[in-house]
Amino acid sequence: SGVVTSGANGTAIAHIEMSEARLGATYTVADPTVLQVSADGQITGLLPGVTSVSVGNKFMSIDPVIVTVEVKDGPATIEVSANRTWVAENDSIQVSAIVNDDLGPTGIKDVLFLVDGTPVIRVSTAPYGFTLQGPERRSGTSMRVTGIVTDIAGNTTTSAPFDIQVKPAGGSVGSADGQLHFFTSADDIAFREKLS
Repeated sequence: SGVVTSGANGTAIAHIEMSEARLGATYTVADPTVLQVSADGQITGLLPGVTSVSVGNKFMSIDPVIVTVEVKDGPATIEVSANRTWVAENDSIQVSAIVNDDLGPTGIKDVLFLVDGTPVIRVSTAPYGFTLQGPERRSGTSMRVTGIVTDIAGNTTTSAPFDIQVKPAGGSVGSADGQLHFFTSADDIAFREKLS
């Protein structure tokens, strides 16, 4: 940017945007592994760290301005899933989390898994996951699983919830849609007639 002043008293009378490349702006990064700058001055952080950017103009005989820029570690992302969306009572299901960090796998400190809001296990090495047991006397309900990933900078991100339906033990007890079916005496008579 630039400021145009009147010659009389030095009062600023206009503000001119000079950051675009077409206006001669130039940018030089001291450490390009930390950040990059577009031709129009848009900065994109690459790795946490501190570096400087030299800002000049090829059409104007002015000394470049040195700007110090710090890139901070961004939070990781997390997505919780399982190999299916239901579990039978006393059966088990494998729950896992896909995590990504701007520093790669080394940027992840740990993943805390919660079931119905209660912490159940903290995993500090990939692959991130655990085996979830289907609880007794919970048929017809669901369990809500979430994960909280923490990176090495202390940033935390909570996943979207993943709901797992609880079905009766022994899949033959329930119907195909997971609902209980109560048999009547008429059903019993019809079944016996089929056998005779």
